[in-house]
Amino acid sequence: KSIRRLKQQSIQGFPYGPKAKGGKHSLLGVGTLCLQLFNSAKGFKPTDQIMDTLKVDALAKLNWESAPKNALYSWYYSTYAMFQHGDKHWKAWNNKFQDVISKNQNPEGSWNYPGDFHGHSGDDITDKIPASVFSCLMLEVFYRYAPSSLRTSTTHKSLKNDKMKSDDDLDIFGDVTI
Repeated sequence: KSIRRLKQQSIQGFPYGPKAKGGKHSLLGVGTLCLQLFNSAKGFKPTDQIMDTLKVDALAKLNWESAPKNALYSWYYSTYAMFQHGDKHWKAWNNKFQDVISKNQNPEGSWNYPGDFHGHSGDDITDKIPASVFSCLMLEVFYRYAPSSLRTSTTHKSLKNDKMKSDDDLDIFGDVTI
C-alpha cells in the first residue's frame, strides 16, 4: 500500500499534504528515497524524472549563500537519494555537495544553517546543531549505506496480489539481500 501511495504522490512531485497542489523541492529527495528503499524507484518514469530534475535544478541551487528554505534538509535527502541512484547523477552531486559543505564548515567543526529553515530558534548555538547533523550525515552517506544498485530482490508476494488482507501482509524489507 505504501509503495502504491508513494508512486501516486511522485507523479505530483510529493506534495506536503493531501490537499497541497504540487510538490516541494524539499520533499523530492525524501519521497524518491522512500521508493528507492522499497526497491521501487529505478525504471519508474516519475522518479527517474525527479532524479533528472534533482541533478539539474537542485544541483544548481546547491549554493550556501543563496540557499532555498530548508536547504540542508532538502540537500540531505537529495544526497541520500542521489547516492542510492548512483551513476552520473551521484557523480555530479557528490562533486559539488562535498565542496559546498566542506567550504562552509566553521573552524571549530560546526556549520551554520544556510538560509531560513523550519525550527529556527534564533539562538546561534542551538541552530548549529541541525546544520551540523545534516552536514555530517551528508558527508558520511557512503559510509552508512550500501547503494541500492547492490540489492537483489524479487517481487514480494504481497505486491503480486493487489488484494492484501491487512497491512501485516506487507513485509517492508521484501526479499532484499545486501
